[in-house]
Amino acid sequence: MTAVHPLRPSGAARGDGSRVRFRGVLRSELGKLTSLRSLRTALAAVPLLIAGGMLLRAWAYAQTAQHAPVGVPPAAAWADVVDIGTHAGELAVVVLAAIAAGSEYTARAAVSTYLAVPRRPVVAAAKAVVVLAATAVLAALGFVGGAVVSAPFLSAARLEAPWSAVAGDAASSAALLLIVALLALAVGTLTRSTAAGIAIVLALLLVGPTVAGLLGAVIGVDLTPFTLTYAAPVLTALHDPAGPAALAGDAVVTAAWLVVPGAAAASALVRRDV
Repeated sequence: MTAVHPLRPSGAARGDGSRVRFRGVLRSELGKLTSLRSLRTALAAVPLLIAGGMLLRAWAYAQTAQHAPVGVPPAAAWADVVDIGTHAGELAVVVLAAIAAGSEYTARAAVSTYLAVPRRPVVAAAKAVVVLAATAVLAALGFVGGAVVSAPFLSAARLEAPWSAVAGDAASSAALLLIVALLALAVGTLTRSTAAGIAIVLALLLVGPTVAGLLGAVIGVDLTPFTLTYAAPVLTALHDPAGPAALAGDAVVTAAWLVVPGAAAASALVRRDV
């Protein structure tokens, strides 16, 4: 693991305001993102997993079309391809955000960081900006690359679709990845552990719907709409079959999944010793 150099508190010494200090913290967080080997690996994995997932699903459509018509509209097939890429990319995004949030505590580098910048929320905000910006750029690269490599296979399956339709699905999926990154940052900051952050977020994403289904069957209430894996994709797609009122409910559920762990993480960040 490459050593992380602490940020010098030069802004405070000059008294030139929090805006200059925040720029310095941003540079510091960006340096951490590119200097740690584990973070560099996670960064590379985001577009590779997105494009790889899309390619595998498109290849499956091409194989199916060799024996019988696929039987789905081209737009639906492309949406399915993008969806598989999104689920694959979520794994890398969770790892990226959890490492960014928890690695400093594992390596005891947080002591140097907070000595240089005593205002801990400033560090957390800069870290969130850097991770979200990196996620957005990498997601865009992944979806563009995935669309390029998937197009020949879907074309062979006679499932060509307008690029505008694919772009809409990709934009919705990129927004979903940003939500996942925020959740992983909050949980990683709260637990101060990379492993715990990854485990908890993956459990919420992968096991949460199953648990909600089982509990709903026991109490006789459908709890699926209250899970992040249901509400966030519907919200980012800006379309709920039940109408605008249901879409507003999806927004509330998604916000709750982000605000509650985010508030707990902010409180722990300020109150707990390093």
